[in-house]
Amino acid sequence: MIKAVLLELTPNSRFHFGKASIDANTALADTDEFLHSDVLFSALVNNLAQAKDKAFVDEFLAYFKSGAIKISSGFYCIKDGDNYEYLLPKPVTATNFIKEYSMIKAVKKIQFIPTALWDVSPENWFNGSCIETKRALLPKKNGLERIENLYTKEIVPNLVKHKPDDNAKGPFSIAVIQIPKINNGISIHFYFLYEINDSVPENTKSAFKYAVDMIAFNGLGGERSSGCGFVERVNWDGPEFPIPHLSTGFTTNLGLLIPDKNEFDNCLFYKLITRGGRKSKEIEQLKRVRMISEGAIIHNTGQESGRTVALSTAHLRYGQPICINIPQFYGDERTDK
Repeated sequence: MIKAVLLELTPNSRFHFGKASIDANTALADTDEFLHSDVLFSALVNNLAQAKDKAFVDEFLAYFKSGAIKISSGFYCIKDGDNYEYLLPKPVTATNFIKEYSMIKAVKKIQFIPTALWDVSPENWFNGSCIETKRALLPKKNGLERIENLYTKEIVPNLVKHKPDDNAKGPFSIAVIQIPKINNGISIHFYFLYEINDSVPENTKSAFKYAVDMIAFNGLGGERSSGCGFVERVNWDGPEFPIPHLSTGFTTNLGLLIPDKNEFDNCLFYKLITRGGRKSKEIEQLKRVRMISEGAIIHNTGQESGRTVALSTAHLRYGQPICINIPQFYGDERTDK
């Protein structure tokens, strides 16, 4: 069963989620705008490795590689009093349904939609039933109109003073996302989905919970020594995630996906993202891998999809995320009609 975990944030929290860059000197110049599943996976494994030996961590990893444990990326959710509104990534073919050029631009800028729009054709997204923000559509509820943006992207200065002179650097900039402060009991947080099947033993389930709970102590993403990455609380008691139960011929990935050769033909519409490539202590530079971004349109074969690959002997890239059904019309909207 797919469940949600809430990562509750304080207003004005900042996060730096790394992106592939040309070299180490430009690695901090940009940031991803939400928590991708491979970054979340690495955080969980690193958290567990602080408390368990290598044999236990390897066994933990094996359950991810077999698909017995799955996670999604971390998306935004909105807390309004005691209620939470989960947002999902926009399906990649959403613009195919729009004929007006001005509306195509409006759909392109949207990154996230509420679960209430999951079964609604994009041509009906702007009929007055939702609130438009800069990056998301929100349900038309009292108070949510105060939200202008889920986050802002900021450039903040930094200076390395604590390193030896030969490694010291002058002032440089870090790209971060910042969570805005919304008044009247409304706040913005992250959430992610997880699924653990019955074959997973209780001690591994407990280890998963421990690794997630440690996010509140260790934070998420990079530049944590500079004040980024703080998560106030991990909440396991949020409302049930409204998983679409419709049976269709298509699914979409809620995390970064690495299909194997036999699965790639099932990926009909998608965008690619490059991950890896940074330098590490163990090797000069990690391998790069291209992954399918969230919101792709994939043939529903009923089989597990994706794989986890090694970028080095000590670095894994998780590419087996949770997938959910998506309305049939997204896959039927073929470009070769």
